[in-house]
Amino acid sequence: MPNRFEQIAESVREKTNAELAEDLAKLTPLTQDKLARLLPTKADKENMARLMAIVTGSTNHNQKITALRDNIDDLGGVVLKVLGAVL
Repeated sequence: MPNRFEQIAESVREKTNAELAEDLAKLTPLTQDKLARLLPTKADKENMARLMAIVTGSTNHNQKITALRDNIDDLGGVVLKVLGAVL
């Protein structure tokens, strides 16, 4: 028996992914389409948002480096994808 909320959940998931991609595109030099290709999953988009929060945060340089170091396992893939596309 299919879950009666499955279709609603999928619709909400797609809308959330689209909104997150749009927000990220506003904050980067990349277009929304290019970001969608580079970061196809919700986890990719969330990691990009985390990375941008660290980089643009109000903490000092050393605190940002520490935060990046602490999160490199999760954020490293996004860093490589985005820098590869920008450079």
